[in-house]
Amino acid sequence: MIKHISFDFWQTLFCSNPIFRKKRAEFIKTYFNIDKSVSEIEQLIIEKDKIFDKQNEVEDTKLPALDMFQSIVENLNVLSKNIQQDAEKLLEASNQLFLENPPKLLNEQIPDILEKLVSSGITLSIGSNTGFVEGKTLRQLLQNLGILKYFSLHAEHSEGNNSTFSVRVTASAGTDIYSSISAGIASLKGNLHGEACVKCYEMFIYLKNTIRDWKDMDKIDACLIDILNGQAFDKSGLIYGIGHSIYADADPRAMILKKIAYNLANEKGRSDEFNFGELIGNRAIEQIKNKYGKQKIVSPNIDFYSGFIYEMIGLQKELYIALFAMSRIVGWCAHYIDEVTNNKKIIRPVSNSKPIEKQYIPINDRTINLQINNS
Repeated sequence: MIKHISFDFWQTLFCSNPIFRKKRAEFIKTYFNIDKSVSEIEQLIIEKDKIFDKQNEVEDTKLPALDMFQSIVENLNVLSKNIQQDAEKLLEASNQLFLENPPKLLNEQIPDILEKLVSSGITLSIGSNTGFVEGKTLRQLLQNLGILKYFSLHAEHSEGNNSTFSVRVTASAGTDIYSSISAGIASLKGNLHGEACVKCYEMFIYLKNTIRDWKDMDKIDACLIDILNGQAFDKSGLIYGIGHSIYADADPRAMILKKIAYNLANEKGRSDEFNFGELIGNRAIEQIKNKYGKQKIVSPNIDFYSGFIYEMIGLQKELYIALFAMSRIVGWCAHYIDEVTNNKKIIRPVSNSKPIEKQYIPINDRTINLQINNS
């Protein structure tokens, strides 16, 4: 029996209102008195919205709507005395226009359907990866339409990454929440997941100590090539902090952290280190393209700057992953509850193994080569 249903705001309940999009673009054009057409501004917002939506949908986070409008202001190439204040004005106007020109219900019978579901004992939640509207504005819209009362708190979106999946797959075995959360922490500890920020900063320290002239691109390129070829640093062949399975063109989280790192480095008198790190990122992208082909699209990810920021504010390296795990606990708990409440079958992932065929050797004919280090 179904006990809970989670709705997506746009895909299952609402469709967007083109009048709202046009009026928002018109407001921005008037506010900054810029030459761009309304359609050009609309297109810019759509592009930014897609980047932030992807972030909110796939990762365990929800970027503030204000961050999106700050990014829009920066990309408008306008003279702004205070980007944050201008972004706040745009967000305030956008929220107001959103309520004045609200999205439309996909079906006028939706309120009646929600009433019947709740009356039958089914709990409902609603999630939205919308980047440009604040949660309080969405709640106000639902209140205005008289359907807010049907929805319970939506603590986490439905998508998951490696650690979130670890929580769910462990929970599906019928174990307790402590064991499931422990599985998530164990996954997060991996250097391809939560520990990537530690490895990235360790790589940065290695390059700082190896390269005397932090502006010498030839030396930087040589060191990065050695790392890519598995001949330097941890010899894994990985340049940590570059590339992401979802954010190929740009990681919006990294864009935000880059500003924080820049301001903090200036405050701490460490601008040279920030500039060195930025150059490493740019050259790493080029060297990855040289090795894997120009079609390989990568960019700095969130881990590229997070370790540097943690170190500048005085956090010990041992706390980096713990801080990451703390921020994910609520989401993991939501996934655990959803798994044990709604899914009654154990998760059995399909494994596609591709072993190399070898000739069978009878056990008596086998030999073991032991290398003993007497040093």
